[in-house]
Amino acid sequence: MIRLEEMNVRTTVAAVTARPVSYATRDQARAYVASLAPGPADAPAYLIASPAARDSYRWPRWIAELAALLPGPELIAWPDLPDSFASIPAGQRRGRLAADMRGAVVLPDKQLGRRWIGLAAEAEASAFLETGRPVLVFAEGRLTAWPDCRLAGRQVQAPKFTPLEVLIPAASPRPLPTLDASLRALGRVPAAPGMRAG
Repeated sequence: MIRLEEMNVRTTVAAVTARPVSYATRDQARAYVASLAPGPADAPAYLIASPAARDSYRWPRWIAELAALLPGPELIAWPDLPDSFASIPAGQRRGRLAADMRGAVVLPDKQLGRRWIGLAAEAEASAFLETGRPVLVFAEGRLTAWPDCRLAGRQVQAPKFTPLEVLIPAASPRPLPTLDASLRALGRVPAAPGMRAG
């Protein structure tokens, strides 16, 4: 027989460990929505993904799932860019890329059930945010707005290739304003909560 005290402890632990539907504060969410400035209507959306992800046999499936979730903009990744981009200094290249695109979608790598991105991917996402472009994260078969996720593992003096863990929130039972605004900026009218591929 379980005592009431034990039930309370278990309930408290479950409440602490349960994922929220967003890691963003209300002010952070409002600031993100207010900052959005969509790029050209005919511009593509840029996929921020590691070489390992792009070389994966799952890549075509991921692209198909994303195309179903974002039927508006064309989806392109680094190999699809003009060769001239490679000669532009990284800092300038990220800013120009963000200005030319309609928004970005981050595809974190998955290892042992956890999602990861590198510092270069974070820098690219930051450039899009600074330009007012929407940034989404594709994980668990669904899209989540960047501010609703959380990056963990940041260090003050981290080695160049130190990965950052991307904490994905639980699926929301109703559309979040951050996701709604991101989808509209990308030319996709939000359909239903918990929108998933397939």
